[in-house]
Amino acid sequence: MTTHTFDIHATSTLDFEAATDALFDAGLDDAVIGSSHDGHDLVITFDRDAATFAAAVVSAIRHINAVAGITIVSVDPDDLVYATEIAERLGRTRQSVDMIIRGERGAHSPAGPFPAPLNPGRRNPVWRWSTIAAWFAAHDGSVTFDDERVAFLEAVNALLSFEQHRAAVADQGNREALLALAGR
Repeated sequence: MTTHTFDIHATSTLDFEAATDALFDAGLDDAVIGSSHDGHDLVITFDRDAATFAAAVVSAIRHINAVAGITIVSVDPDDLVYATEIAERLGRTRQSVDMIIRGERGAHSPAGPFPAPLNPGRRNPVWRWSTIAAWFAAHDGSVTFDDERVAFLEAVNALLSFEQHRAAVADQGNREALLALAGR
């Protein structure tokens, strides 16, 4: 077994304490649960043992779906990283990474310019690790990037989004048409 780390973002109609109790009762003893200030937006960080990444994600989704009042919004494959964390993960100096970010190094990379942060103009910019890993994989091959994992999570998130939108359609005929369109 391998331990797989990922986040599941969810909303809850339960208060935070009730949600954490219900999730624990559903078998989530391998996750850390955090919430927004009102306790209704949950981030559930997993370190789940499974044979494959897909098996870990699917089993986590099934555990959460067993809890009434909690709706999964998305699965996030990785954490957000600052420049310091990028340097640590790559075994580079912070100065080296800063130069790459500013375009002073690697400006003519086959990978194109360094990816923009998720929060441009902020004092401490952040990036998704998957975006940075993909860029460095194309830039100099220093990172092995798992395209299959990213494609799998994009499909999972598309299905979760489909279910949320389908649930919002009130007309039964329209709901059935959506299911037919989805091949179900």
